[in-house]
Amino acid sequence: MRRCEGCGLPRKLSERYLWPGNGVIMARQDPEMRMVIFEADYYAYVWSELERRLGINAADAMIKGQQAGTLEYLEEHLIYGWRKQAVRFLPTQLVFNAVMKEMTLLGLCRMDLIAHRWHKFVVLRVRHPFDIISIAWGAKGLLEYATGKRSELSWKREGEDYVLTIVL
Repeated sequence: MRRCEGCGLPRKLSERYLWPGNGVIMARQDPEMRMVIFEADYYAYVWSELERRLGINAADAMIKGQQAGTLEYLEEHLIYGWRKQAVRFLPTQLVFNAVMKEMTLLGLCRMDLIAHRWHKFVVLRVRHPFDIISIAWGAKGLLEYATGKRSELSWKREGEDYVLTIVL
C-alpha cells in the first residue's frame, strides 16, 4: 500500500481527507462533511438512547437516513468526476472491488463478492462490519446507482460474518 511521504497514512486516505489537527476529519471534496470516529461497540448505546429519547425504532430511522445519504456520499466521495459516467458501464466485479478496497481502507468492513449477475443480483460476504445497517444500505445504494434500478436487500448472520443479498 502506497503511503504519503508527509504524514505516513495510506495515500488514498491522505489524498481524500484532511486532518487539520483539532480532532476533525474533513473530506477534501466536501469540506462540510465531517467524520467522527468512535468504537463500534458504542453503537448499541447510541441506538438504544435514540430509541429512548425520540420514541422511534432506531433501525428504521437508520435505514431511512442511510438510504437518503448513500447516493450523495457516493457522488461526492467515491464516484465523482469521470467515475460517475464510467460506473454504469464497468463490470460489477470491477466496481465492487474498488469500493471494497475503500471500505477496508477506512476500517468499515472487509467484503467479498460471492456471486453476481449483471442487472439481476449481488451476494456479498461482509466480515467485521463497523455497522451492518450502514454497510448493507451502502451496498444497496451503490448497486442501485450503478444499474439505475431499484432493489430489495436482505442479510443473515453466519457466525461472525454477514451474507448480504441484493436483488434488482
